[in-house]
Amino acid sequence: MKPTQEIEALTAEIADVARTSFRTLFENGERYYYCTLFTTGEGHAPSISAWSWEALEREAARQGEESGTPGSTIAELIKWSYADSPYCCFRDENFDDVKQLFMEVLPLRNLKLTNGIVNLIRG
Repeated sequence: MKPTQEIEALTAEIADVARTSFRTLFENGERYYYCTLFTTGEGHAPSISAWSWEALEREAARQGEESGTPGSTIAELIKWSYADSPYCCFRDENFDDVKQLFMEVLPLRNLKLTNGIVNLIRG
């Protein structure tokens, strides 16, 4: 398979798994205002995260009780943070095949970290 075809196949698999994972998440009936497909600066395979208004309320209350900070303050601090969401890496096991493809298509020996940005080295 040509490199371009490998990337296209990887992209299609990521989209399919992300779609399936988000659909599963949405079955809980919460009202979502933020959904993201994210990866790290180190070039790891992607995962999903999301926030619903209900999850934000629960998490802000929990963190507020632990810290003594008002829940409304906590909510403002975390409402756009993919990493603070209880749904961060939701159904990450769905991405196992993507992780394998990711390593096959973009082996680490072909990646170079420059100024916090991962670049694919051609060659």
